[in-house]
Amino acid sequence: MNNLLASTTLALALALAGCSGGDVNAALAQDAEIVIETSGAWQGSVGSESGQESVSGVGDKTIPLKGNIISAAIQKKGDDDSLLVVKIVRDGKVLKESRTTAAYGMVAVAYDV
Repeated sequence: MNNLLASTTLALALALAGCSGGDVNAALAQDAEIVIETSGAWQGSVGSESGQESVSGVGDKTIPLKGNIISAAIQKKGDDDSLLVVKIVRDGKVLKESRTTAAYGMVAVAYDV
């Protein structure tokens, strides 16, 4: 029993310290969402410590992610002054938000959930 407790404690300590723990980090990863709000076309990347993926679209989009460190970099494709908002949301709470109205403007957000 002491070995199990010691192993569990070590795994939790490594995960909380940000050390590579493979399955431990995956088990402790939390659900989050990248919320993109805009009326125009956009492109960029979203991801977590397990990897990034390219994304693109037109208009609003919500992208679910699982991880402890969530990030997004999104750029407007247009040269207009429309608003682009990118948020990191967990459990309905906005953890990080960034916005731009610049032509071809870009926003980047990251949060260690």
